[in-house]
Amino acid sequence: NNNNNSNNNNINVLAVDVNNKALERLSERATRILPPNTLETCCADLANYDYIKSQIPSNHTVIVVSLHACGAASDMAMNLAFNCNNAP
Repeated sequence: NNNNNSNNNNINVLAVDVNNKALERLSERATRILPPNTLETCCADLANYDYIKSQIPSNHTVIVVSLHACGAASDMAMNLAFNCNNAP
């Protein structure tokens, strides 16, 4: 159904990493596959919930995907998702 495809334009991606060089490479690659103005980057540690949350518009639902997050980083990603979605 083509009507569902129109909703995909409402997706924004905020990529968070402590490595600014990795974020720069991601931005370059994203221009080839994502619509313009879809990707934002944030160079921060996952433990900095308040800063990361401040980069997300309050009217957005958040889905957190964490790649290569081991140990404490997995917990931080889950906590970030919890905090960004105003979970009780």
